[in-house]
Amino acid sequence: MICYIAPFKDSVNLGLYRGAILQNDKNLMKGTGKLLRHIKINNLKEIIDEDILEILRYAKIERLG
Repeated sequence: MICYIAPFKDSVNLGLYRGAILQNDKNLMKGTGKLLRHIKINNLKEIIDEDILEILRYAKIERLG
């Protein structure tokens, strides 16, 4: 698994299982766990944000090698 989706009342968290080891130059990922990080999405327009897509690409490469 690469990511998970956690819906909340006013937002959705896109969680990355190994997010702590990924580049986070733009500080999109939040969290303090040893491996998990999440990106808080507040509206639908953010889903297609190129920075989020880039993080997902890195996560896929990291996971699949």
